[in-house]
Amino acid sequence: MFIIDDLFSEVPYVLIGVCLTYIIYRVAAWFIQGRTFNLRRDYRSILMILYIGCLFEITLTPLHPNLDISEWHYRIQLIPFETISRYWPIEGYNSFRNIIGNIILLVPFAPLAHLYFDKKGKQVSALLLFGFALLLSLGIEITQLFLTETRAFDIDDILLNMVGFAISLVLWRIIWLLIQKKR
Repeated sequence: MFIIDDLFSEVPYVLIGVCLTYIIYRVAAWFIQGRTFNLRRDYRSILMILYIGCLFEITLTPLHPNLDISEWHYRIQLIPFETISRYWPIEGYNSFRNIIGNIILLVPFAPLAHLYFDKKGKQVSALLLFGFALLLSLGIEITQLFLTETRAFDIDDILLNMVGFAISLVLWRIIWLLIQKKR
């Protein structure tokens, strides 16, 4: 419940950021390519920008750049499942919330990436999407190390993000196959 409350408390900022990002994107596309606005074509970009904006808000705020590398070793955890096993007995509900949050973080990415990269109804390579998801998760963790003081680079977060993405990818593929069968 707190995950949803946290997200909705930040919605106005996310929406403002998404709107500004999309306006900049459209103006650039108009100047560079001469493209006009077309909701049927552009809804994919709008959804992807909204999702990236939400990811930014959830994982990287508040921003407090910390370039003091002498303290980074306290905030880097590279041993799989160490954070989960260490904090689960102590933090209980908060650990559960963190685990669930990390799993659902990349769940929307599989269907959104399919919509965004889909060309003429062809499936996007699962390996390519997995690589994008891994880079996205890794990018979030590295950025947290540089741009926040209260967050850390944690391999457990990456593993949990990828579990959520894999579940989402499998479900999306099943849904896509069912849709194709009905056509």
